[in-house]
Amino acid sequence: MQTSGGFLDGETFHFSNNLNCFIGGRGTGKSTALQALAYSLGVRDALEEHDNCPGSVVTYCEDTNGILYRFERTRGSPPIVRAKEDQSIKDVPADAFRVEFFAQGDLAEVAKNPLKNPKLLQDFLDRHIAINDLQEQEQQLLQELTQNSAQLVFVRGAIRTGSSVHRSTIQGSVSIVQMGSVLNGQEDGSISILLRDRPHRYDRWLNSLLKNHLRVIRI
Repeated sequence: MQTSGGFLDGETFHFSNNLNCFIGGRGTGKSTALQALAYSLGVRDALEEHDNCPGSVVTYCEDTNGILYRFERTRGSPPIVRAKEDQSIKDVPADAFRVEFFAQGDLAEVAKNPLKNPKLLQDFLDRHIAINDLQEQEQQLLQELTQNSAQLVFVRGAIRTGSSVHRSTIQGSVSIVQMGSVLNGQEDGSISILLRDRPHRYDRWLNSLLKNHLRVIRI
């Protein structure tokens, strides 16, 4: 992490992959350094309201997949984040590199009385759940439901029309069979087969209609 301006002007911090400790007397900048780190990563904005806030902070980090991230934040602006994977560099959202940051007393405050201040508990849970992914999935499902709703109007109309057509056809076939019985003394075999097969044809037609005009939503 490199800082420019403010109390930590010109300082560079190198962090270990393991435990890091800030040791020093009162007023030496321990809390300011941690707040600057959280500020640069877009986790906390409170430092911006204080005079010791750096004018700019640049933080480099790497995730477990070997992707390198560069966070750059100028006072008064949100962080700009770029990720490098293989040879490509691209802009990514700040939460692409997830960070858990708890200031002194944060966890105790959440556990003390979560119902008194539910926002603390909600913020705590949001940091542990991929809420953005769930929101995107929700929006996608809502869009698919809206599309299906519009298609249902067409399908219902087609079913009503198809039912009327098939009903009149079946009734006409029945009349032909009855007429054939009167004339020949027996039903025509081919027409009888048509009558028996008619409901199956209608089912196949209805299934094909639903398959072609309705999307199956999988959750």
